[in-house]
Amino acid sequence: MKQSFSSLKLIAVLFFAASFTFFSGCEPSIELTGTWHDPNAGTKKFSKIVVMAIGKNLSNRTLGEDNLVAKLKSHGFNAVGSLTFLPPDFQQLDSATIENSLKKNGVDAAITVRVVSKSESQRYVPGTTYAAGYPGYYGYWGGYYSSYGYYSSPGYTVTDVEVLLETNLYDLSNNHLLWVGQSKAFTNEPTQELAEQYAHDVVNDLVNKKIIAP
Repeated sequence: MKQSFSSLKLIAVLFFAASFTFFSGCEPSIELTGTWHDPNAGTKKFSKIVVMAIGKNLSNRTLGEDNLVAKLKSHGFNAVGSLTFLPPDFQQLDSATIENSLKKNGVDAAITVRVVSKSESQRYVPGTTYAAGYPGYYGYWGGYYSSYGYYSSPGYTVTDVEVLLETNLYDLSNNHLLWVGQSKAFTNEPTQELAEQYAHDVVNDLVNKKIIAP
């Protein structure tokens, strides 16, 4: 009987360990939450599309640009990341210098990406108590009783992060805004998987709505 109780105790401990891992924070995710496009623009075909991620974190910018470029190329578009020919601090350059560099590299459309807002909030998840019991034989009358052990998981604090990204597509021949997308990310540290999902959502929307065609 002690062996059975120990087994139940182990199961209870493992249950709480799994529960704590699950509830200690939501899995990082990203989704395209809204889009707008110019209904009068028609489907555009461009010679070369540049992807320009704007921000201070160079590694995040590179991750975003590389994945958008790769996804565009997989659909047959000629695309390039801005960091392949513009300096990392190109945001400090005047617009004329940037425009001349884009023209020199044969770019006639631009996809810009920037963080619109970032918010963090903390919430407390209270601990829980779980009762694990096992049946036992009681005397020679053939009756049974239940014996219980109580186990608790500690409370903990979770920090929820929400980042809003804005993605714009411009026709550089007339500086016309063709498409806007808003993405919501639940993480402060983008991963390769999230960057791939973001690129998938953006490019598929542009293609499926016939905003652009290769």
